[in-house]
Amino acid sequence: MNIEKNITNFNFSNLDVRMIALDLDGTSISPANVFTSRTVESFKLAHKKGANVVIATGRAFHSLPQHIWELEFIDYVITSNGAVTTRLEGEKHEIVDTSYIPEAAVESIVQIMRKSSLVMEIFTQGASYIGRKALEEILEDKHPYRDKEYVRNTRKVTEDIFEFALQNKEHIENISVTFPEAEQKSKVMEMFSEVEAVHLTSSFPYNVEIGNVTATKGEALKHLLAKFHLSADNLMACGDSLNDLEMLKLAKVGVAMGNASEEIKAECKYITASNKEDGVAVAIEQVFKA
Repeated sequence: MNIEKNITNFNFSNLDVRMIALDLDGTSISPANVFTSRTVESFKLAHKKGANVVIATGRAFHSLPQHIWELEFIDYVITSNGAVTTRLEGEKHEIVDTSYIPEAAVESIVQIMRKSSLVMEIFTQGASYIGRKALEEILEDKHPYRDKEYVRNTRKVTEDIFEFALQNKEHIENISVTFPEAEQKSKVMEMFSEVEAVHLTSSFPYNVEIGNVTATKGEALKHLLAKFHLSADNLMACGDSLNDLEMLKLAKVGVAMGNASEEIKAECKYITASNKEDGVAVAIEQVFKA
């Protein structure tokens, strides 16, 4: 780890952190897809100190880990890279903010993807959808760059993903396009460069994610901060991937995970341990150190 950016070398006693925004995959959950006991205890510490813990993820709402509902002190989740903000209240939930892809943009994306052999997935109404053929190929290990158990557990199937997108074009949260070689990412982003009013990002080496130009984790957090009469000076954020960049740059305390890409580490003032080493807990403990 870069010693100069190691978060344990900093003192935060002069800051007033009142909101903590946390990515899920590669950040606040371990490689085993769970919040470790130390991480949960750090959430409790933050809550005790008066800070709201907010999950900000690229996942759709119904793809969230089930044990998130056991954490009573998490009141808000930002899903689909900022397209939807939901308030949690026990087993109930209320959508408080949305930013869908414009219908014309959905039509343009479908037109582009019909000419491509890449896999397209649609996030809408809190769920993630994949075409039947693509799902079968993933489950048959024909796409080894995908985590087939994760796909099996989080995706709903539709026969024709293109027609499904067009039928639901008025409320598409996010579109994910996956490809077999990480080196293809720049070319895939170029495919959609002329589509108007969209934002392109990525959450892992083999995908490009498309959302409304206003649908970023950073923009969603601006709205949530305003709701609580707070500013970016009151915000801490932790993340590891490109889709975390806007919120990391927004936050007064923007923290890159030890397992983050070099691009993300370069943009952050602080770096913590990896998600294998309870990096989120390390960062929260340091910020609220007595």
